[in-house]
Amino acid sequence: MTFNTASIFTLIACFLVVLHAFAQPEEVPLDVLELRPGGYVYADYPGVFDNIEGDGITIEAWVYLMARPEDGAYTLPEVREGQWIIFAKPASYYVVIRGRNLLSALETRDPKGSSFVHFATAGQPTAKGVPGGGGAIVRLLPEEYPLSLWVHIAYQIVGSKHETNRMYYFDQKYFGKGHKATAIGRTPAPLLIGGTPLVKFKEGAEWGDKYESMKGYIDEVRISEGFRYAPGGEINVQRHFLADAQTIALWRFEEGPGASSYADASGNDYTLFAGGSLSVHPRDRVATTWGSIKRGTF
Repeated sequence: MTFNTASIFTLIACFLVVLHAFAQPEEVPLDVLELRPGGYVYADYPGVFDNIEGDGITIEAWVYLMARPEDGAYTLPEVREGQWIIFAKPASYYVVIRGRNLLSALETRDPKGSSFVHFATAGQPTAKGVPGGGGAIVRLLPEEYPLSLWVHIAYQIVGSKHETNRMYYFDQKYFGKGHKATAIGRTPAPLLIGGTPLVKFKEGAEWGDKYESMKGYIDEVRISEGFRYAPGGEINVQRHFLADAQTIALWRFEEGPGASSYADASGNDYTLFAGGSLSVHPRDRVATTWGSIKRGTF
């Protein structure tokens, strides 16, 4: 039997897919964020995490997925079945892992059990009040899904008064860049991690969908000023993030599952608080728009 170069590369690719499918589950440390159904954590500092003009920002996290999102029909506008928020700044940007959209002719061509990592931004409202938006999808076949493994996700965003540019990374691989002609939305909505409440944000675009809480763990989340990673190929990301001059916020979740708040290891004091089915830590500061919405919702 003889093999040409193409055959050898095909065999190597098949071997890597099989190796990934049968990879042993990785260790989960005690100091991680674990969310119960309906739970999420949030950082309520308007203007901080959507301040993407100039050098832009990098938002990244290490996540450990314990299940695959189920296929969803998405027939109800207020409920997004089979979609898990990784992090989101409502009416600005978000990263979601979801199952197939059964109403999409394109996605139903993918094998059952396929998953999609959706990176998206929302634009400033137009004169008619309708925001522009832009996004990208990383498709994962069933054998490519990183089940019970630590995976790195990063979203890099920079904008001006007239446009927004983005780069996205999944599992330490660069998956391209996007551009849209409208500026990214800026609202006083909080940064949400792991889930979201059912709330409509009136400032700018409305964002009232209910996403399921992520089924798994989040170990670290870092937000940085500027772009940390160059486009193209693979990137080498340390398993534990460091705080440096670029770091805006860094949450290591050393308080462990069930904590009411999580400290910012960057030294900038941007604390995360628990919401949803978890208790919410009282805050000794002036109420923001988000605080007013929260008190009227829960």
